[in-house]
Amino acid sequence: MGWLRVFALVRRFYFNYNYVDSNSPYIHSLFFRRVQFSIRLVIAFLVSGFLAYGTPLKNQVSQLIFLIPLASVLVIQDTVGLTVAAAFQMLTTLVPVSIFLFIVQKIGLGYHDYVAAEIILLIVSFFIGFVGSQAQSRKIPLVMCAVFFATIVNQPIIPSTLIFQIFEEFAIGICVSVLVSLIIFPAFATMDIENRVNYILLNLGEMHRLIVQSFLHQDQIDAQVLLTQVSTIEQMVFEAMSSLQTKLVFARFEPSRLLQRIFNLKRKNIIDLTLSEQENLVTSLFLHVRSMQSMVKQCHFNEYHTDLTRDVRESLLNLCSCQSIIINNITKHTSITKGEFMHYVSDLYEAHQKLSKIYRDTGFHRLEYAVISGTTIKSEDYLGHSFFLFQIHTIAKLLISVTTTDKKKVVEKKRKKSLKERLIPKWSRILVALKTTIIMGVGSIFVMVPSLVTTFENGQWIFIALCMTQGDTVGGAFTTMRMRLFGTLLGAMWSYITYLAVGEQIYPTFGMLVPWIIFFGYIRSLPNWNYTALVAIFTPILINLGRIA
Repeated sequence: MGWLRVFALVRRFYFNYNYVDSNSPYIHSLFFRRVQFSIRLVIAFLVSGFLAYGTPLKNQVSQLIFLIPLASVLVIQDTVGLTVAAAFQMLTTLVPVSIFLFIVQKIGLGYHDYVAAEIILLIVSFFIGFVGSQAQSRKIPLVMCAVFFATIVNQPIIPSTLIFQIFEEFAIGICVSVLVSLIIFPAFATMDIENRVNYILLNLGEMHRLIVQSFLHQDQIDAQVLLTQVSTIEQMVFEAMSSLQTKLVFARFEPSRLLQRIFNLKRKNIIDLTLSEQENLVTSLFLHVRSMQSMVKQCHFNEYHTDLTRDVRESLLNLCSCQSIIINNITKHTSITKGEFMHYVSDLYEAHQKLSKIYRDTGFHRLEYAVISGTTIKSEDYLGHSFFLFQIHTIAKLLISVTTTDKKKVVEKKRKKSLKERLIPKWSRILVALKTTIIMGVGSIFVMVPSLVTTFENGQWIFIALCMTQGDTVGGAFTTMRMRLFGTLLGAMWSYITYLAVGEQIYPTFGMLVPWIIFFGYIRSLPNWNYTALVAIFTPILINLGRIA
């Protein structure tokens, strides 16, 4: 049994799948996830570097062999879905651009003619800016264009398949990053969503319990104390929910249903929701629970409230208890038969029906007493309490409806876009494409205009820097430039230290770069250091391995 637990722990750690009832929170901490990403990054760099410099591939491709480890470092992301999405977006842009540039080179356009090359570059830049939906997916295709046009304008002799050689190096690096993401500590966006949903459900259950307790209190001050605890949990839930929509987008690139069947085998007989259905569930529950919280804050703790809570206390607490059992069985890694679980669902349904009956009877008796005694019932009391109990009933119905039944799910067909909708101009993308075209046009003069080429001997680095510092907004571009300058400074310092220490020896150079990549691979997971760390990683790779090539 001990070995089985160790194996289960290793499996969950390796595949980044944790249960909310896990006894090893440190294994599933953010620190270890960042360490895992650093390891994936280093392995991707070493594998791609070995392919580039330790195999016959070095003699078969162009002198830009360092682009293979560079591409693998640039493409690999925190999760498998993010990595595959980045690879897919880049390849869908690189393939048509490579074919077009090959045709351009084949018919001789732009060869040693900077005017023709400039016009073609602007056309290609507009296409990349329009197709690339995100700034990150535009950078590598733009760098490829920069390298290609700087070469065909200035080099006296170039191979006819230059663009395909460049594309091959990028493609190899992209494939290495995807394979490493799948094999080495695979962090699936699907598992991240599953973990977040379970965490959110448990905290929503705790919020629900505290709100009900505050509602049943006779003293408003005691109720406010509990509501303060609810606000703290609410902030935790909100932070966990904030990135669910983004992760759902990247989970589309993963075999989500297969992963769910593998890791949720023991829970499949009680609940089997898709990722989007889980997101809809927690969003709906969150809105209903917050509505309950709002009603308690506005509640008047008067005689009407005292009488009502006295009548519904027992049935309301019973419903909360049944609901907690349902949530615990849904979220925690427990082995339970479908019959046992459906018994709990039946208990929840009966508690829900009992509470509804008691509330109806209480309301009827209250109305009857008001008619006989001639007293009035304030509408704000009646409506507020009615809305609170309505939210209670809605949450119970929602939990009952999402449990596994034998009914087949109806798959909704996606509505196809009409021809008119497809022909509507996408002005936001057109504006981004125009900005990209202008930036590339300005940067290209440093490598295409003959007089400037002689003045700026390293003009290609200016061109590449403009390709890599693009942003979707003006503020984003300035922020990217500032972060890039700092990252470039750090990377240049380490590349100089590496050169002084090992010179142009291949394997010692890799040995010097590995600890640097490990450190900044960890830093890269920090939100405010993401791009700075990325630039600090690829700058010494570009300088040192480019010198060796």
